[in-house]
Amino acid sequence: MFTQGISFKSLIILAFVGMTSAVAVAPASAVTITQISDNPGKVFHDIASDGSSVYVQDASTVYSLPSSGGTATSLYSGSYIFGVAVIGANVFWGDAQSGPVTDSQIFRAPKTGGGPATAIYTGAFVGEPIVDIMGLETDGTKLYSADAVMGGVHSLNPDGSGLTQIGPYRYGGFFAGAHQNSIAVGDGMVFIGESGVPTASGCSGLCNPGVYSHSASTLTGSFSTLVAGPTFSGDGVRGIAYGDGTVFATQGDTIYLIDPAGG
Repeated sequence: MFTQGISFKSLIILAFVGMTSAVAVAPASAVTITQISDNPGKVFHDIASDGSSVYVQDASTVYSLPSSGGTATSLYSGSYIFGVAVIGANVFWGDAQSGPVTDSQIFRAPKTGGGPATAIYTGAFVGEPIVDIMGLETDGTKLYSADAVMGGVHSLNPDGSGLTQIGPYRYGGFFAGAHQNSIAVGDGMVFIGESGVPTASGCSGLCNPGVYSHSASTLTGSFSTLVAGPTFSGDGVRGIAYGDGTVFATQGDTIYLIDPAGG
């Protein structure tokens, strides 16, 4: 089991949903934060929106609520849910434990609720290229997943076809090195927020806390390092988003803006 941070699809919507404390990007006066929903006892990990509704998930349930505010309504439940995304009439989520051998699955279901929920990816049926799904994103056409095990990144179509690995596995150690990876997609690029783990845990290779990028369509070549090292030491990157030509990354109560060209 791994602790998931918030993977932001929209920093503005994030600020709206059930936060117990405000996180500010300096200057604070430039941001207006309005709470639109309060759900005591729930911790929402990921968030998506189709413009009229907001979709969030905790470890066991996918919820929806109007973007104008309201109570989160349960849509679908699972075993160990990571990530939520919306394409057209459907909501998608990853589950790291729901497969026949506690393998990962990705589900598609009507975003209005009521099912049916269809597994478009089941690791045990295809050799588990996605071992323990940690994050799920979309560019509106395809889905993109981040893996806690070895840092793999994959794309697939909304019907589950076309499963493709993007770049190499980013570190070793398999389960011993598994840890949080958050994912964002934009302008033809995939961005990964790396939490990193101590060397003693078995992680090897590209395992430093930081932000990394790779073309979403060019499958070969290594991930580029945007920021790594001391900036994100300790807790590492816990959430990542892309918008308006900028990468946003979170660590603790701080939000960083990062040039996607690096440096």
